[in-house]
Amino acid sequence: MATITLRVDERVRDELDAVARARGVTVSDLVRGYIEAQHGGGDDRLDAAPPRTLALEQRHALVLMHRVLAKIGDDDYPPGHHERAIEALISGYTAEYGKEFAGYTREMPRRDCELVWDILDMFRIVRSSVRRLAADERDQLTETELRRLEFQGFDANHAVESTLLSYARYLIDGGKWEALAPFFDDEHSRGNSHGQMLGRYQRQLDVFRPIWSQAARTFDLRDLSLDELRAIAAA
Repeated sequence: MATITLRVDERVRDELDAVARARGVTVSDLVRGYIEAQHGGGDDRLDAAPPRTLALEQRHALVLMHRVLAKIGDDDYPPGHHERAIEALISGYTAEYGKEFAGYTREMPRRDCELVWDILDMFRIVRSSVRRLAADERDQLTETELRRLEFQGFDANHAVESTLLSYARYLIDGGKWEALAPFFDDEHSRGNSHGQMLGRYQRQLDVFRPIWSQAARTFDLRDLSLDELRAIAAA
């Protein structure tokens, strides 16, 4: 395998490092995946590439679906759409297959799904712990610390974070993590942070995970202490 050297500024390096750590891969593997995706060697784009070919049984299933939709009347498509799709599928016009998959995005790796779970879990526990602090302890937290202990969302304009945001919205809309639902209302731009947050969340998880893992091992699922909350806020 050939080797190339790539120079980037520190901000980009830190961002790549945060994404790589979040996905459990090396920076080299992450960057190689991005490059391969751009040259057809992988599929790390937001829009998934349609298959170049379909098995006969797949074509048959799609033809049956189009016949049913044409029979019952489908107002979502222009007249003749299903008949033309049927013709293309039966005739094997592979260049037309992409129309069957318009709007589909690449699969979200399970590790990315679990990262969203971990982030939401962390802020659910952090938020509950802050609320349960004694008044004199809570008063010791600065406004900056309190803000950093609140879920800020994900950046909808960032390729990686926008996918995490979409999944987080899906979970919240499905009734999961109800304690964090207010951060996904219209006032909070449906969870859009308007700035990259993944790097901070990853650093905070690095502090939170050992604390909570130890608590789970000892069956001591308590609220986080003031010092623990401050450590998470400072990450």
